[in-house]
Amino acid sequence: AARAHREGMAERVAGLAGTIAVVTGRRLLRVALLGLTNSGKSTLCNALVGEEVTIATAKRHTTRTRVRAIFVDGGTQVVLTDTPGVLELDSESRRERSRNPGAFKGIKNAAPDALMESRLHLLVVDASATDSLERAEHTGRELSRLLALAAPDNARATAEVVFAINKMDRVKRAGGAERIAERIAAAAQLRPAAVFSISALTGDGVPELRQRLVQAATPAEWAYADPNQRTDQTLGERALEILRAEVHHVLHRQLPYSVRQEDVCWSEDAESGALELDLGLSMPQYSELVVLRSALGSIHSATQPKLASLFERQVKLKLHTKLRSNRGF
Repeated sequence: AARAHREGMAERVAGLAGTIAVVTGRRLLRVALLGLTNSGKSTLCNALVGEEVTIATAKRHTTRTRVRAIFVDGGTQVVLTDTPGVLELDSESRRERSRNPGAFKGIKNAAPDALMESRLHLLVVDASATDSLERAEHTGRELSRLLALAAPDNARATAEVVFAINKMDRVKRAGGAERIAERIAAAAQLRPAAVFSISALTGDGVPELRQRLVQAATPAEWAYADPNQRTDQTLGERALEILRAEVHHVLHRQLPYSVRQEDVCWSEDAESGALELDLGLSMPQYSELVVLRSALGSIHSATQPKLASLFERQVKLKLHTKLRSNRGF
């Protein structure tokens, strides 16, 4: 009886929230961004929001956990969940995961979880790859698998799937986007609600895609009350993501995924009011630590002005490195 009462109360509260949303004119859409590693999901996420809220680098698997980005258009709020690249294809991705299993912990369930809570699935595909049609077929099969994992009974019926054929600025051949979309749809055995040819990097096609997302929203109270909020991350978390992005930007292929941020310490200078961030970067191998130390100056100079912009105040960044034990990793 108590359980039935709680369920009844939950239904009444949900109904009341929906009524309030209709009266206020507010609308909400939750979107899951899916795709192969390096398909441009994070770059597209940032382009849709209008600022850098998720790490986007040329290195694979830099998104390790779900990151939610938010934008508001009039009375509509769109919440984008940028998932890690879980639709693996190439041997490099598999090697990196087997070499550093701890670094990829949490990736496996991120996409199915995002699918379960979203009403629209945005599949991002790299059209510029030389094997783009093979990748399209693989992506379609993996999309079908993820939909079944997320909600085997009703995933296909309750959520739209939209294809974003990305990196079209690098494609010279005509009709490439159409062929890729056809291969994905055939492999996934579904019909997309819409297909967009875009370049997340240059912005081509992004406004049209953004408008399509806004139109897909339904009456509901916003997930985040503040219309100026752009991510579910705290400023501190965003600061550490900025640093991690610069580590990858500077070192790129030289740096393995096993780099860790440790001993994070925030403080405030009493005299100047500046924020002080003292942070350690650790590596499991001495040879890797040497490479990291050689690039520390470049990482520092690239990161500090971005942190100052984020916090809108002076930031004093102190970086140090150390060798860590592999035990327990």
